Amino acid sequence: MHLLFTPPNQFELVGSGAELSQLRARVLLAARREDGTLDVALDASVDPKPYASCLQTLTIGVAQGLVNVSLENASTLRIAGSPAALEGFASYLVVKPGECSHFEHYEGHQIIHEDALPLVISVE
Repeated sequence: MHLLFTPPNQFELVGSGAELSQLRARVLLAARREDGTLDVALDASVDPKPYASCLQTLTIGVAQGLVNVSLENASTLRIAGSPAALEGFASYLVVKPGECSHFEHYEGHQIIHEDALPLVISVE
């Protein structure tokens, strides 16, 4: 699984169906723990084109409120929200081969914080 990035805010999480399914299960498990934090090591060795680079780590954590997606540092994307909001995020990880899902805020969205960076999730 890899996470492609072009500054300032273009992100695409790409994995096999099995990898995304496993990540979904791990997110749901972390959401059920009050202190749940999940660090996922990513494959940063792939050619990122047409993006600029690959991030090395995806961190998912339980926090208060809606899901916020933020760039934690030059190599880590952080996704944090309440347990219920993270369960909603996990539903975006169910992607059919050849398709993608877009996790991004729009007015009135029930689980995504207005400051969240947009994230595309796709199956390779």
